[in-house]
Amino acid sequence: MLYYLLRPFAWVALRIFFRKIYYHNEKVIPKGRPIIFALNHPTAFMETAILGAHVPMATHFMLRGDLFNNSFFSFLLYQLKTIPVYRFRDGYKSLKKNQDTFDYCFSLLNQQKHIIILSEGQMWHEKKLRPIQKGTARMAMGAYDKHGRSDICILPVGINYTDSVRFRSEAMIEFGEPIFIEDYLEEYEEKPRRVIKKLTDEIKRQLSLRVVHINEDEDAPFVERLLEINRNAKVESFLPLLVDNASWMYEEVRIAKTINEMEAEEKTSLRQKTESYFEELKQNSIHDFGLMQTQHFNVKNTLILILGFIPFLIGCIGSFLPVFLAKKIADHQVTKRMEFYSSIWFGVMMVSYIFYFLGLLIWSFSLGQLWMLVLVLLIPFLSFWSLYYVDVFMKWSRAKKARNLNKTTKNDLLKKRKELFVA
Repeated sequence: MLYYLLRPFAWVALRIFFRKIYYHNEKVIPKGRPIIFALNHPTAFMETAILGAHVPMATHFMLRGDLFNNSFFSFLLYQLKTIPVYRFRDGYKSLKKNQDTFDYCFSLLNQQKHIIILSEGQMWHEKKLRPIQKGTARMAMGAYDKHGRSDICILPVGINYTDSVRFRSEAMIEFGEPIFIEDYLEEYEEKPRRVIKKLTDEIKRQLSLRVVHINEDEDAPFVERLLEINRNAKVESFLPLLVDNASWMYEEVRIAKTINEMEAEEKTSLRQKTESYFEELKQNSIHDFGLMQTQHFNVKNTLILILGFIPFLIGCIGSFLPVFLAKKIADHQVTKRMEFYSSIWFGVMMVSYIFYFLGLLIWSFSLGQLWMLVLVLLIPFLSFWSLYYVDVFMKWSRAKKARNLNKTTKNDLLKKRKELFVA
């Protein structure tokens, strides 16, 4: 019940947390089959939240087992259709519980339920595809062994973020091609280990096409800047918030792949040019986005900023408490692991906003003032307006600064920027 109650709130909250979600190829999800969604794992649980809120069917998902140690939280987590999976660090006693977990998953798949599994096994805050664990393949074939369920499908799903810890970043999701285990059953009867490896390799192959992967850790800041200047050339409106498009994801995958394959000397030269370009931007107090999109400094946006300031202010005040609380708790947790940051911020913000808004509604009813009730009902819309307002202000202010550049400096920067194009 709790799962179905929170799912629509998560759907809305994701559109608040992310500036835009690119969501592509959902049409490949097969119908009438149990599905194991095989995801990469850059955050604690944002991937499962995004997928669980958007796929048309209800899904169960795997979650680290130590979160189930508290009986109250364990009850809540089970209500959210989560399944505990234990790691070596949780101890041998806990690790033995994984057989019960797998038996439960086999039973779910036999009932034609759907499971989300984070196939890398461990979360990492980095643009890198880690080795795919064999657990996904073993789960599919284990359900076949135990229940004879031959129609199970493994569906790889690549998930990328422009910045997995930043509020109002962007998420990019694409579904791969379904992997039907019946295509492997004849070989599985004779060589089960080889088939487990084949399935795991196919999951890896499909995810590698859809996950931004930077080989060398020292290249990450440099590649991030190249990805940033590529994004800043993108002209898009504030709406829609959910976009059926994978072209930008593939563009980012391509840029990272090009750098990975680049000769050391060429890469060093490009890195130096990139650093020089960004240093010159800093010296001139401008942003690359403003340089590329000076059209945002216009009369329309100026009027929006002037006339929309009061609604923006009310929206900020109306949503300040849950947003502040979420950020405060996330900031405290980030000292442990960066991968938890966005997940904690998102989860706390969503739940606290629900209780906060319900409290405001009860309070406004108790006052018996119609104008107060109307104002409270408007707060979610004004809060959303405040997000749009900040987006407009960011674009307007950066474009304004770039417009004030003298022509010689601007042309010089554009020339240097052009040299950073990654073919």
